[in-house]
Amino acid sequence: MPKRTVKIKRIENAATRQITLLKRRAGLFKKAHDLSVLCEAEVAIIIFSEKGKLFEFARPRVERLLKRFVGPQQVSRGIGRGGTSRGPSDGIEDRLPVLRDTLERPRGDVVWPDLEGLTIRDLIPLEQQVNDVLRQVRAKKEELLLREIETCAKKADQLMDDVRESRRKGQERKL
Repeated sequence: MPKRTVKIKRIENAATRQITLLKRRAGLFKKAHDLSVLCEAEVAIIIFSEKGKLFEFARPRVERLLKRFVGPQQVSRGIGRGGTSRGPSDGIEDRLPVLRDTLERPRGDVVWPDLEGLTIRDLIPLEQQVNDVLRQVRAKKEELLLREIETCAKKADQLMDDVRESRRKGQERKL
């Protein structure tokens, strides 16, 4: 099924807007990670939702990139370039431990939106996303099980060969 082009404009429904933020955030963070790995680039993305919730991605570390961007003294004061306030970055020093903890979490963590207040229209794409993830998990599990079965079969064959060799040597000694 071909992807359809989405016209970029403000989403009126708050729940749909939140779901879109979560989906696009994951894609944006994946692209940022890929860019940092492929090009050895240092990348930082900081997103504040309309409710003020913080989402961020940084590679290698937020503190290092902020110090490089605004200078070590300015990071500790929460001030940006030119000595002016940078809006949501005010008090970034207070947020650094939270940012650090978030970065150190395994990337596989799944964050689901609050389901309260979502309509059927909002839940349908979410259900599709869950089904897609479930399919991927099942495929990965099957792949790992097949590898394990192959490994066990090779070990069993090797053991059988060893047993046959031992029996043959034992019979040669008897003669």
